[in-house]
Amino acid sequence: MGGFEQVLQHIRSRATSQADKGARFERLMKRFFEIDPLYRQRFEAVRLWGEWAQGAERFDGRDMGIDLVATLPGGGCCAIQCKCYSDRTTIKKAHLDSFISASSRDPFTQRIVVDTGGRWGLAARRAVENLRPRCQVLHFRDLAECPLDWPDLDADAPESLSVQPGKYRLRPHQRDALEAV
Repeated sequence: MGGFEQVLQHIRSRATSQADKGARFERLMKRFFEIDPLYRQRFEAVRLWGEWAQGAERFDGRDMGIDLVATLPGGGCCAIQCKCYSDRTTIKKAHLDSFISASSRDPFTQRIVVDTGGRWGLAARRAVENLRPRCQVLHFRDLAECPLDWPDLDADAPESLSVQPGKYRLRPHQRDALEAV
């Protein structure tokens, strides 16, 4: 069992409710987007929805399906939804509806759904396929394969993670290509 899976198990075992589990996972993903080499360059800042919405004119901070907001260097924002589901969960369109609706207006120019579940239903896949602004999906495997050293997680403070870039590892398709050559 890898580091990211251990972090998820830790969050799930320490959470006192579904809301607490979601909040812990959101804080972990906030930290991930702040320190991952790719996203660190892509985003200026990443904030929890409630923190960001307090300063936004058209939003009052109520839960609208957006969990994180990342500001972009050239202007605009990326809306991020975090789904900390079991690998037996199938994501349905209803799981995404409020996020899609809330992120379909200014200032959102990008979207990301982070999902630890096992599969996506057909209607959910179709719902995000041709969205404008476009919607990127990060699955469990994408996070588990990130070249990061997922450390042990302090029970109450995911944002205090000190993730260091791990040694570069080839992804499965890259290993296959290398072996084929």
